Amino acid sequence: MASLDLKETRSQLKELVDRNRSGTLVFPNEMEQMGQFVVFSIFEDYQYQRDLNEKQKISQRIILPLPGNLQTGYNVDYAQEEMGILGQAAAQSAGDLDFSVQSVSDFLAGTREKVVNQDALKGLGLQAAETQAAPLVSALLGNALGGTAAAGALAGISAGAQQVATGALAGKGITRNPHMAVLFKGIGFRTHSFNYKLIANNQKESDTIRNIIYLFKRAQAPEYRAENHIFAYPNQFHIGFNKDKYLFKLNQSVLTSFSVNYHGEGGPFYHTVGDEEAPVSVTIDMSFTETRIVTKKEIDKDGA
Repeated sequence: MASLDLKETRSQLKELVDRNRSGTLVFPNEMEQMGQFVVFSIFEDYQYQRDLNEKQKISQRIILPLPGNLQTGYNVDYAQEEMGILGQAAAQSAGDLDFSVQSVSDFLAGTREKVVNQDALKGLGLQAAETQAAPLVSALLGNALGGTAAAGALAGISAGAQQVATGALAGKGITRNPHMAVLFKGIGFRTHSFNYKLIANNQKESDTIRNIIYLFKRAQAPEYRAENHIFAYPNQFHIGFNKDKYLFKLNQSVLTSFSVNYHGEGGPFYHTVGDEEAPVSVTIDMSFTETRIVTKKEIDKDGA
């Protein structure tokens, strides 16, 4: 820690506090000796998909040390799905598809032709290829039996056709290939947790801890509007580190979970503050969810 530029840290801290002195809380008092810190900035209003770098409408700031555990995660959603014969053929034919009307029309025609020209479907006709339920199972069965007569017969059965086809396949010791694929579905919003144990050494720090708790829980709460018939959204947060070159950047976030344990040492330890008794140690646990997903753009531009 001694290698950090404490002069630069003090300058950064002073700049933040001086922007809005009445709206900034710093804990502990000797923050400038720690070198690195995290700033929780609370926006005064809600804005849908607020820009990552916007810092104009900040009403309060809470400045705390870096937590003992600091991590982020990058997760995307994939699903294992059955594509079937039509889906498999479409995937193999999609290279030239540009989603224009003519391109889509040519693509669908080419996909149908590719399916019906497969050995397993020859002789069944285009209608059998397009239904892709019992008739497709029947088609595979017919091919396995060495002809199309059995397949044609099975394709004409409506009730119980699937069970008949499945049983026949089981009897032959074969089954239909479902053409499984791992398909990208999307990406979720990152979540980040910040956990702190705040220990008060004097009345000023006890007051600061109380005010920090107040600002976080107030920012998380909605507000009544229109005679209590609707809710106004809770506040959004900008969360940043004063030295982040080797860390990561967070998108604008909302506070989804906030819990306080006023007996942070596992027991009722208090000290006298005027006419009151204030807890010596308080732990706070916070979970934030980003309001934008992370794509290549955010990683390349902002270092998310």
